[in-house]
Parts: sequence; structure tokens; C-alpha cells
Amino acid sequence: MDIERAVQQIAAVDGGVVSRQMLLSCGVAPADIEHAVRHRHLTVVRRGWYDAGTSDPAVVAAVRSGGVVTCISALARRDGVWSVPAARLHIRRSRHLRAQGQCSAYRPLATPRRAVDPIPEALACAARCASEEDFVAICDSVLRRPGWSVGDVAPLLAGAPLRVQRLLEEVDPRAGSGIESLVRFRLRRRGIRLRTQVRIPDVGTVDMLVGDRLIIECDGKQHHLGQQFGKDRWRDLVSVADGYLVMRLSYAHVVHQWDEVLPFIRAVIRRRSHRDRCGKLSRSG
Repeated sequence: MDIERAVQQIAAVDGGVVSRQMLLSCGVAPADIEHAVRHRHLTVVRRGWYDAGTSDPAVVAAVRSGGVVTCISALARRDGVWSVPAARLHIRRSRHLRAQGQCSAYRPLATPRRAVDPIPEALACAARCASEEDFVAICDSVLRRPGWSVGDVAPLLAGAPLRVQRLLEEVDPRAGSGIESLVRFRLRRRGIRLRTQVRIPDVGTVDMLVGDRLIIECDGKQHHLGQQFGKDRWRDLVSVADGYLVMRLSYAHVVHQWDEVLPFIRAVIRRRSHRDRCGKLSRSG
């Protein structure tokens, strides 16, 4: 592969920073790398790592410090993977460059070759760094990607405490969004029984059904735009007319206001309003 094409492919995935090892693995000749550096097509970030000219400053900073972007910071850069809010950039370094505050996995990982860790390495670090609920939400989203299964994730947790390995029992890739994963995890951890992705006649598939009639829908930001907004409200009208209760939660409700939202759900359950005491509801499945 010629160097221009190799740089474009690697840089597009790895925040604009490419390593000498990755270029060589793509068949680029060492002389071509040196030529690109001399003519300033590539700028040295540190020995063996180059800025392709379209770099993410955070990725450059990670590489310059002797590491690469990993964990939730790397996963947030992968399409379709749940993005966990982070107060700092998560960085992984080689063993001989380890510093306080950096990320690591429960098992040894290979020396970084990419400026942004691929999903397997990033996920292995997230198992140690992310909260339990965020890790489950991340796994849900990763398993929605083509070619991924629980069997691919389990080896990444080798050496992890049993409580971490058992989190895979709580993973459900049918979740349509990260906030749906969080709500499911939180409610079940509080002993609230629910079913996910339930098909209701005349309504369609709902995110969660608590008891017989409490529907909980989790709306990502895209649900507030265009035709989807109208479709969701129409579904709510049909649901209520059929005897269901509908709670529609936004990103802000789940991520920032959960302590205020949970009492409303508990109040419905405490009154047993989630039960079909008259047996009039259509059968869901």
C-alpha cells in the first residue's frame, strides 16, 4: 500500500496520528516514511509516531505524553458505542512508561500500536475504570456492532474480579440506546422486575414494560427531532387508550436527574398501578 493511502486510512480511525509500526504493517517502506517526514507530510509527535496534519489535539497530547487514548475516551470515538462523560482523557502507556492515573486492564495488553486503542483493548481497560452501569451500557452498544458476541467480550475480562465478569450476565444488546441500558440496569439492581423490547399489539415494540401496563420509553436526542417525535407521541396516545401508563424519559432525565425520576417510578409500583387488575389489557409478548 502506498504511504498516502495508508496514512489516510489509519489517521481516519486514530485521530490523525499514525505510528511507524502501523505504517510498516500496511506495507509502507521505511524510506517512504522518512521521505514524508523530510518533506513535512508527516510531523514527528514522538519517536515512531507522526501527526498526519488533521489530528485531534487530545490524541496528539496522549501520544506526546508517551501513551495512547484508551478506555472510555477511545470508545467514545467509535461509532455506535455508548459515550460515557469523562472528566479527563483516559490514556494507556507501555509498561516501562506507566505513570500514576493512567488506565490499565486486568490482564496484560500488547504495547500500543495505534494512537486510539481499538475496541478490544479499550473495552478491557473500561472494565477496570468505568462504573458497573456504564460498563454494561458500553457492552450493550458494542454487542450491537456486527460480528460481536458475548463470547468476544468474556476473554477481555480475564483476571478481573468475579463481580466484574458477572456483569456480562446483565448485558442485553437489544437495548436501543445507552440511556435505555442504564435505566434497565438501575431498575433491576433495585429489584424492579421488567421486560425489555416488548411487542404490544397496535403499539409496536416498547423499550421496557414493568408489570402489565407501565411502559418506560427512553428517548435519545434524535427522538426530539422530525418525524420520530410525532411517531412516538402517536404511540403514546394508542398506549394510553389501550389502558397502559407511559413514562417517556429523556437523556437528561437519566443522566442528570435520575434521583428525581426514580421516585415517580416507585410511586406507580407502590400503588400497584403497573398491574392489570381487571384483565382488560391486550396480551403483550
